[in-house]
Amino acid sequence: MLEYFDKEIKELKEYDDIYNNFIPIFYNKEFYIILDKIINKEIEYNKILIYTDFDNDGISSGMIITNIFDKLNIPYYWKIGNRKDGYGIHNNVLENITEDYNCDILITADCGITNKKELEYCIDKLKYKYCFVFDHHTVQYDKISDYENIYYINNKFQENDDFYVCAAGLCYLVFSKYHNNIAIEVIAGFATIGDMVELHKESINRKLVKNSLRILNNIEDVMFLKKEYNKLYLLLESTIYNFTTKHITEMDFGFGVCPMINALSRFYKETMIKDYLSSSSVNESKTILKDMKENNENRKYLQTELEKKLLNLTIKENRVNIFIINDADKSLVGLLSSFILNRYNVDNIVLTKYNNFYAGSARSKHCNIYNILKDFNGKYIGMGGHTYAAGLSIDNENIEVLKEYLDSIYIEKIKNSDIIFDIHSDDYDILMSDDLSDLLHLLSPFGQRNKSPKFRLFNIKILDIKQVKKHKFCLLEFEENNCFESKLIEGLFFSNYDKQIKKNITLEYIEGTLTFEKNIIVDNYKIQGG
Repeated sequence: MLEYFDKEIKELKEYDDIYNNFIPIFYNKEFYIILDKIINKEIEYNKILIYTDFDNDGISSGMIITNIFDKLNIPYYWKIGNRKDGYGIHNNVLENITEDYNCDILITADCGITNKKELEYCIDKLKYKYCFVFDHHTVQYDKISDYENIYYINNKFQENDDFYVCAAGLCYLVFSKYHNNIAIEVIAGFATIGDMVELHKESINRKLVKNSLRILNNIEDVMFLKKEYNKLYLLLESTIYNFTTKHITEMDFGFGVCPMINALSRFYKETMIKDYLSSSSVNESKTILKDMKENNENRKYLQTELEKKLLNLTIKENRVNIFIINDADKSLVGLLSSFILNRYNVDNIVLTKYNNFYAGSARSKHCNIYNILKDFNGKYIGMGGHTYAAGLSIDNENIEVLKEYLDSIYIEKIKNSDIIFDIHSDDYDILMSDDLSDLLHLLSPFGQRNKSPKFRLFNIKILDIKQVKKHKFCLLEFEENNCFESKLIEGLFFSNYDKQIKKNITLEYIEGTLTFEKNIIVDNYKIQGG
């Protein structure tokens, strides 16, 4: 195994050398000529409208752009979309903001890729000078404008094969040219994790996350964040368990800051992040932050109650399953779809009644769900997304037709090898060494195309337990037969433990994914004598 990892490290270093000479990935792109003139104020304009989506990726994109614009004294107004209006940009919103704030340049982030009419309306009717669309969602070419002053900064238009950078990553790669700092690097990192894009070892995404984690695990950088970017520091400190004392991993992004940001729009409180970032005192910041955390707790409660109703679903194997859950709010269907995917290991669509039609979210890991759904296009009210996640709205009369289509096309896609199977290994190493741990740290974070290996660690004593909702975070100590110098590790038991998991008991072994040498996600375990 060490030889295998040595080979992986060698390939990774070779890629890093290429990467370091490659960023920013959009050099020599035509839009840079205009963007340079705007940033350098060589073009006259009144104000830039930054219009972002309402999820973690969209909000993080706005945080990156406004951070830089504040430093450069660029006039702007930031509009965060909301779930009531729906995905994308909307003419009535554009009209009101343009009139109220005198905007005449548009930058969209994580939205806009399907808004051909709205973008052209900006140019023709609202007299915008330029529109820049930062959006990583899959391109539908019939919805792309050919106007020369509308620019698309999208993964499919890159000059490389890495098509997985999220919108916040795109914003970072472009705007960091004008002013880079560690705050926007951190934001780009947690946005990448929050949007669940690919993290294979050759990807730009992996580099973004790695850089972000490197900053948060350097005490001098963290102290600089606290001094110069105190609101970002407080946000991280309040959402990441033991932020100042532990080694931060991508799991801390995925289970800490990202869910809290995502939860804002689920209760139509997306503007709270703007209030937080513009707050005038530490006390005001902490008050808003407390409200944001309470909002996330409400989201967890509602999500848990709905998940209880999904514990005995009838599942069709080798299919994209469709589930209609009429008592779910539209804002929660994506979470429920992810829950079904993780619990039952089945690609699925969750729909709920919304106005006079059904709205829903699709999640997959065995197939390219977007490609499968797009072939049914024409029968949707709307549809968009990317490889493993999509959103759709559909009339009731077409739901059964969609079910029949999915049953047939899924089998055909398997025959044509368009299915991406989740290959899982149950092989474990008996002994975990510090050398191997160091190699894992160099290779992490792991993604869909280079899954992290699993390990079995023996003779573990539980020293302490922190209960967080239905999960347990256990401080574990190795008693013997393991080679960690520290002899301590944090075990994360995600809803897969029994009541016997308590302080001072000894586990004969634990099996799971090592995210870092002091952090393991436990899949299985055996209690000594049990």
